[in-house]
Amino acid sequence: MEFCVKNRLKLEFKIISESGPPHDRVFTCQVSEGDKLLGKAEGKTKKSAELKAAKIALLVYGIRYQPNYISMLNEFSQRKKQDLNFVEESHLGPAHNPDFSNPMDEFRNPEKLGKGAYGNVVKVQNKIDDQFYAVKKVQVLDKKVLEEVKVLARLEHQNIVRYFNARLGPDIPSDSSESSSNSSEYSRGSGTCLYIQMELCENGSLKEWIKKRNLENRVNKSVGLEIFQQIIEGVRYIHSKKLIHRDLKPANILFTKEMIVKIGDFGLVTRMTGEEAKKALERTRGTGTPSYMAPEQKHNQYENEVDIYPLGLILFELLCIFRSEHERGNHWINVRQGEFPSGFEEQYPLEKRAIRQMLSHDPKKRPSAEELSRSFQTMKTLDSQTY
Repeated sequence: MEFCVKNRLKLEFKIISESGPPHDRVFTCQVSEGDKLLGKAEGKTKKSAELKAAKIALLVYGIRYQPNYISMLNEFSQRKKQDLNFVEESHLGPAHNPDFSNPMDEFRNPEKLGKGAYGNVVKVQNKIDDQFYAVKKVQVLDKKVLEEVKVLARLEHQNIVRYFNARLGPDIPSDSSESSSNSSEYSRGSGTCLYIQMELCENGSLKEWIKKRNLENRVNKSVGLEIFQQIIEGVRYIHSKKLIHRDLKPANILFTKEMIVKIGDFGLVTRMTGEEAKKALERTRGTGTPSYMAPEQKHNQYENEVDIYPLGLILFELLCIFRSEHERGNHWINVRQGEFPSGFEEQYPLEKRAIRQMLSHDPKKRPSAEELSRSFQTMKTLDSQTY
């Protein structure tokens, strides 16, 4: 508040929502100046959300008036044990500079594809080569955001979404739906964003594919195993690079125009410690999507086995039809405990055994991605011989 008074800024911090179960609440705080919304931030407590919202205001105004306020707030966050990671302007570009170029100027015909916790994704056409790409826009609140680009830049595999480049720019409308919203929310100078240009996966996500398959009420086992084999190969490659994805789920598994599987959304990726370390790295607790999250991921010590657990759930979904979300919810809890619907074992005995291994509550009893790759290649071969 001292900063606001000294620089005659009238900023308003307001808790606008509260969600999640009682033991794991999430508060959302917005910061604004008059009718201009500067941004929103989430935290486990109201104070944490307000501090993160203050970070947004500092990125917009703090550097302009008094750069050392960032280091001062970093020191404050360390004293309060809040991992806020404020960053210096030199790392992010001139967020307050009205001449900061817009990376979207390189493209035409933006069309929204999806919106997740870590940014907006739009389909665009490059003005020079006329090719279509996906561009993900993420607000830069700390240096952790830049990790996704560093990871994507070093990955090259047929089952990983291909990365082309990334640029920093102002937070402005990236498609027509954003433009139609309150323009003050997206005005130039409201913050710095990272624009990641990636391969376009035109046939949507596995989540959408499963939903459509359920409506058709028919499981094609060979197709399901082919999809799963490609997912395994992507995960095997990720692990070979000493990385952990941490958020594997059908919504993050995409299809190209040729229906090739691509694993995407590396916003939560982290590095492995390596077996030689003989200990787990202190990691972000509870990072991931709860319904697919491995049990140990709710704590802060785990390794790449957390990526194997959701694979078991994904394979189960590929082989089982749910006629409603209510039906899915009833079976989901049981499957996570190793209990399967009636008739599933008789129809898929080998797959059930593999799923149960992947869903082991003891991470060390789960098969590695390398082992899964070998076993499912054999399973596909046996399955093809039965037709």
